Amino acid sequence: LHSFPTRRSSDLVTQPLSNGGATFNTATLSPGIHSLSAVYNGDSKFGTSTGTATETVAKGSTTTALTASPSPGTSGQPVTLRAVVTPAGATGTVTFQEGNTTLGSSALNNGVATIAFTFPTGSHALTASYSGDVNYNPSSGAATEVVNPNNPLTNISPVTLLAAFVGNQYSVTFTATGGVPPLTWSMPSVS
Repeated sequence: LHSFPTRRSSDLVTQPLSNGGATFNTATLSPGIHSLSAVYNGDSKFGTSTGTATETVAKGSTTTALTASPSPGTSGQPVTLRAVVTPAGATGTVTFQEGNTTLGSSALNNGVATIAFTFPTGSHALTASYSGDVNYNPSSGAATEVVNPNNPLTNISPVTLLAAFVGNQYSVTFTATGGVPPLTWSMPSVS
């Protein structure tokens, strides 16, 4: 029989020989350097022997995707920055930045990290940087958010109401340009 212990005694397994060899497959080794050994127990004709090997397990790669919502935004309104890190099993934190300025950070929850931030008017080049963990390497993603000015209402039409007569009903549709939704309408009472 061949035994394949790793550096943890709980990983010891015993495999039968087949054509002079034995194979053991595992996906449970954590990233790092592992010292492995295979011990042949011998039989009635052959004595015992041991072989060793070193296995280096690399960290897994990740990707980070960054989105901003709403896009474009409006001055004075918060923008939600959302980073999605794959694979979803990654843990750790995501740091959101504009250039060298840190906007905030958030822990991953099922592969997703979010923050809300209020930007001034203009174009903003943003990045989301995943820190990595014991199993996965860091990664980053980028996005551009454009924030438009919060303009007041610039026009309401029509500006002239139709003639009204007692006992008659009519409707008028008003169209406004500028401003930030939701808009509130009011009609003063007239006589």
